[in-house]
This record gives sequence, C-alpha cells and structure tokens, in this order.
Amino acid sequence: MGFMRALSNQNNGSSHLIHWGSEDCPPGHEYGGVRDYYLLHMVSKGKGEYQCSGRKWTLTKGDAFLIFPGQKHLYKADTEEPWSYFWLGFQGNFDGIFTSLRLNKNSPVLHCKNVEELQHIFSGISEPRLYKHPAEELENLGRFNLILGKLFRQRHAVQPVPQKTDSGSSHHVQSMETFIHEYYNTPIQVQDVIDFVQLERSYASRIFKEKINKSIGEVLRDDRFDKAQEYLRSGWSAKEAAYSCGFRDYNNFLKAFKKRTGMTPGAYKLDFSSHSVSTDD
Repeated sequence: MGFMRALSNQNNGSSHLIHWGSEDCPPGHEYGGVRDYYLLHMVSKGKGEYQCSGRKWTLTKGDAFLIFPGQKHLYKADTEEPWSYFWLGFQGNFDGIFTSLRLNKNSPVLHCKNVEELQHIFSGISEPRLYKHPAEELENLGRFNLILGKLFRQRHAVQPVPQKTDSGSSHHVQSMETFIHEYYNTPIQVQDVIDFVQLERSYASRIFKEKINKSIGEVLRDDRFDKAQEYLRSGWSAKEAAYSCGFRDYNNFLKAFKKRTGMTPGAYKLDFSSHSVSTDD
C-alpha cells in the first residue's frame, strides 16, 4: 500500500519537497492527469508504461521518469508484472539540472544503475509529524538533493583517459555512436558527444570519421531527420516531429528539412499519404 507525506510549507529555500511516497501497484493500476509541480518516479521492481507528449515508454526496474509541471500524462502498471516505485514531488527552478541530466518533456526517461542505493537514501526521508528537531526538514531536502546528485554523477561519469590504440579508438567511437542514438531527441550538439567520452575534439572527430565514414554531426543529423520523417509518416505535426527529435528552433528545422528532402514537412506528409492511398488501391 502506498504512503504520502506532505512537507510543511516553512521551507524558504529556492526548492522544496511537496510530497513523496512509494507503492506496490496492483495489476493494471493507472494514474494520470496534470500536475503543477515536478514528479519523479523511480521503478524498484516489475514493469509498467508511461505516456506523455504523444509517446509511450515501457519501463522496468531501474528506470525513472519525470513528469513536468503542466504536462498531461498517464502511467500504468503491467497486468502480469505490476511495478513498484517510489516518488518525489517537488517545486523549484531545476531547468539547469534537468538540462544536464538530458531530461525534457519529450525525453523524460532515464535509467538508474543504482536504484537500490537511491531507494536507501529515499527511505531516510522522515515524516514531518515525526520531526524531533527543526533541522530534519533541511535534512530531508538534503537527501532529495543527494538523489539528484547521484543521478547527475551517473549521467556524467568520467571516462578513463583513452589509450590511442585501434581497440581504444573503436571503443570510443562506439560510445559516441551509442550516445547519439540514445540522445538525438534532446538538444545535444557535437561537443556534448565529444564531452561524453572525454576526448580532445580533433582526435574524437578524426577517429569517428575514420570508423564510420561520416562526421559526428552527420550521424546526429541523420538520426534526427530519419526519426522526424518517421513521425511525419505517422501523422505527427511538423512541430511535434521537430521538438521530439532534438531541434531547438522550429524555423531552422523547416529550412533544414526542405534542404535535405527537397520538400517541406507538410508536403512530405501529403506525398506519403498520397502514395499510401495509391498503394492501398
């Protein structure tokens, strides 16, 4: 059975916890709506499904999902292996932190390698009615920040200094390629890919081009445009496709799309639809 704990509103800091809890969900249990605060869930076992921004994710142990203020959402436990999770609801200015964690409304999911450690930290958050000292409210906030810190450290784990051998370069190229494929739908740039493997830019660019026969920027653009075209073929609007594929500027997306395909996103959708109809006939 779940529990919820409301924190008093005496915290005068820039961020504060609103409520937190955990739950072992029954099969098919679902919850949704819109919140006016952030809500972070971390899955401790089982599996379930999270939906928002026209997308759907199947999540299992170690996965986490973030609900943004004002974002319509729905999450549902699996009917055969219903999930258990713990959550934190909070308010404050977290834009910089979530950008660093590469979390946004179109990409709100990440994996926690150390979910047991996070759950242990979470278990130390105490109920206001059990406070024995005024400092405990700050200690609760400290545990919350420690959880965010652990997630941040995992996202930005320092890579070993590379050995400039063929096997070493292959490993780093594979890491960069995987990073692109996983995070093309966020506003990452070429430098973010290079920073991920902690390499010098000229060296990283050279070994990538040698192994893939494309530049880092080309692979990033290919991933974004391939997925954008897939979304358009599925009936998404041009804006939905652009923002869901990591493009920060819609007008730049329109220009780049036309340059790449020879047609606007709207014309591309119509062309695909007309071909689909003729094929069906």
